Amino acid sequence: MNMYNMPDQHQTIAYSYVRFSSEGQRDGNSIERQTKRAQEWCSREGYTLSTETFEDKGVSAFKGANADVGKLGAFLEAVEKGAIDEGSILIVENLDRLSRQHFDEGYMLIKRITVAGINAVTLSDNKVYQAREPLSLGDAFIMLAGFDRANQESRYKSERVGAAWKSNAAKVVDGSRKRSTKVPAWIEFNGDSLENGTFTVIEDKAAVIRELFERYANGEPTSGMATDLRDRGVPTLSGKGNWTGALIYMLVREVTPFGTLQIGKGTKKERRIIDTVADYYPRIVDEEIARRVRHRIQSGSAPVKTKQQGQCRGRLVGVLKSDGGNKAKAKRNNRSVSYVDYVTNKYMGAVSYIDQVLMDEWPEVVKAFGVETSAEAEGLEEELTTAQDNLEYLHARVGKRPNAALDRLVLAAEAEVEECLRNLETVSRSTRVFGSVPSEIVLLSIPEANQWVRKLIEEAKVYRDGRGSSQRISIWLRLKNGVSLSIGDASVGLRPRA
Repeated sequence: MNMYNMPDQHQTIAYSYVRFSSEGQRDGNSIERQTKRAQEWCSREGYTLSTETFEDKGVSAFKGANADVGKLGAFLEAVEKGAIDEGSILIVENLDRLSRQHFDEGYMLIKRITVAGINAVTLSDNKVYQAREPLSLGDAFIMLAGFDRANQESRYKSERVGAAWKSNAAKVVDGSRKRSTKVPAWIEFNGDSLENGTFTVIEDKAAVIRELFERYANGEPTSGMATDLRDRGVPTLSGKGNWTGALIYMLVREVTPFGTLQIGKGTKKERRIIDTVADYYPRIVDEEIARRVRHRIQSGSAPVKTKQQGQCRGRLVGVLKSDGGNKAKAKRNNRSVSYVDYVTNKYMGAVSYIDQVLMDEWPEVVKAFGVETSAEAEGLEEELTTAQDNLEYLHARVGKRPNAALDRLVLAAEAEVEECLRNLETVSRSTRVFGSVPSEIVLLSIPEANQWVRKLIEEAKVYRDGRGSSQRISIWLRLKNGVSLSIGDASVGLRPRA
């Protein structure tokens, strides 16, 4: 019997679970470091590390997303279905990789793992939580304290970021600060800080925007406008890809050409506009054109969808998989179309509801796909983290004992953070691929949309909760660049889309 009183090493498989909470924290070696430590532990203790690693990249544990729809959830589901043998070992670097929720949620998660017959090992303190064994009082205190500390850290960071966000938004509204150095494609940001920054119109791109708005206001179909721009050799605003009707429709729905900034709050699926700043940007489209464009959009005279081609009836065909791991197909029953397991024909959900989530959240998919890491970006992210930590430390010191010298250090630290953000934004912008991917697929035919889905998405799984008008759907996606994300979780039963 080994030192942990666990099953014989030769019969036991260990699984590594690794996680970091945001793509901004991707430091280039986080996954490698966590996996390496798991391998070292297995080699030292005589266990076999499975080649299957459960990785949650860019998934937060603060609200339990990793256990709900992430790979940790997939591991737990596999355990409960018997796909992973009892007595196996789950290896994590720290407890906070599993959960940063309230300590009672963390405790229940550990119990869920051990009650299912899995041993959990934390490498940071070499601690083992044995399957179906009660915790000692001392171990329980240590575990709960660890979860509580992680939760308080996440809560503090969330509140601090929220306070800073409100302060910055107020300065933007009163005109003493720019919102961001990220600006529309027809505008250039000038200046060395957000406080003294100015905007300059890029005239050749602004001329294209004016033309698009005027032609749309005159009732031209966006598909015809796109064809004309391609035939004339007019480059897109990003200089990449080709003009499409969907791209033009997305552009004419923008309010930035009217000089307006909309300050939003929340994620894409829950985003709400909390303030509007008029005359923030230089105006390039006059009010008469703007009025006619708004009228056409509000009247619902959007471009007509192209005729469906071929037999593809679902945008996720080819990437959507069932719980059993089989690919899904779109099958017509009477007047409706549903996704079903290709092998068993088991019902997975209505195509209209599931595809609606995909179409609503497509910009988030494009955003996640468009971020490509590089050595330069990873180095800049590390510099940004260091600068932010330094600023946080100085703010704490000022709060305890304010003085002029510390105030000067704070200003210098804030400037350093702003510089890091600008440098990182420049590098990130150069590696994005937005220009070649349509920002919206709602206007594309199903076969056309499916082609783009297959280019970006490696695998998709659907999670449904409820029925009818109260049904809630979320979709877990693994993109071809390795990024995993969840979209949806929105009530769709009242808004079916054909």
